[in-house]
Amino acid sequence: MEFLDTQQTQSQLEQIGLVYEDTGEGDDTILSLKIDDDEERIVIISAAETLPPGVDAGAATVVKDASGLGAAAEKVLGVLHVGEAILIPAKRWRDVLDVAAFDLATHEEWLDVDSEATLHQNRRDPLAVPPFQKHIVGALLNACAEHGESEGSNLFVTTMGSKLVIEAHYEGYLRVHLVSDAVLDTLLAAF
Repeated sequence: MEFLDTQQTQSQLEQIGLVYEDTGEGDDTILSLKIDDDEERIVIISAAETLPPGVDAGAATVVKDASGLGAAAEKVLGVLHVGEAILIPAKRWRDVLDVAAFDLATHEEWLDVDSEATLHQNRRDPLAVPPFQKHIVGALLNACAEHGESEGSNLFVTTMGSKLVIEAHYEGYLRVHLVSDAVLDTLLAAF
């Protein structure tokens, strides 16, 4: 795992069709990462039968228990053959790490990057996670969806190789942005 240059990563992701949208000002700026494509499809993977008001009412929905959201995210990455995952916090790493610290304490691979993460805690620097460490992605997303208390603890996962965004939302669900009906069908068949 390694932290990447924010501007360079944003530029590369925008070139493949992802859109960064910031709302708020100063320390309260919240990122939203989406696909810029008319063919965008959304899947909600939720721990609840009913979703919070305003959550993509027309989206396909898969229900999992809350502790299974991280595993569901790992499954999405596997089904869609994602190599290196790129993690980007909605606000700054401190907000994510505060809710995920307990969950990450048992992951030896995370302990290797934890001291470097401390250097990035007040920024939004992307974190590249290689395929053999995807369980860290699952642990982080699960912690954000299960223990998060505000939009600042939301976490995005994407990749340089395709149009895909997974958002772990603090209200207990994952929002998966995909690019076509074919990819949507492949994903839903896996669940």
